[in-house]
Amino acid sequence: MLNWSFRAILIPMMKASVRLAGDDAWRFWDGLISRSGSLVGKLKRFRVPPGSDPIGGMMSIVDWADGLISVQGKWIERGPGWAVKEITSCPHAERLKAIPQFCTRLGVAMGVAAFNAYAPDIGFQYEIPCTLSKGDPVCKYTLEVDRSGQQNERT
Repeated sequence: MLNWSFRAILIPMMKASVRLAGDDAWRFWDGLISRSGSLVGKLKRFRVPPGSDPIGGMMSIVDWADGLISVQGKWIERGPGWAVKEITSCPHAERLKAIPQFCTRLGVAMGVAAFNAYAPDIGFQYEIPCTLSKGDPVCKYTLEVDRSGQQNERT
């Protein structure tokens, strides 16, 4: 159901609002997506035992969000405090070519809000440097715990 409504309703609404209102529309969508991400992170926190690996929990948040909209990929690299996920199949990539900032801007906004709610005392970096919607061969997510303890700012 969410996958259908994402394609049929949400993407066309985003495209129209960005075309009509530009940055004001992006600020609206940033806020909405960030609030959703924060809720996801708070809910996830209750399901993870204290002292668990924060990267593992954050990876599961990304997997859950991807699954909701039928995005398929796998974690291709993992180390202590970092991970990289590669997305090879996204049913929305073609439609999102009209608003390629969707993934890099709103995907990061949701991830940052979710991770801040999930582990508020841990700083991290989360980026989506490559996307299918921009014509890259894959989407790539990078996630890294910031060992300096600095709280993440949106990148």
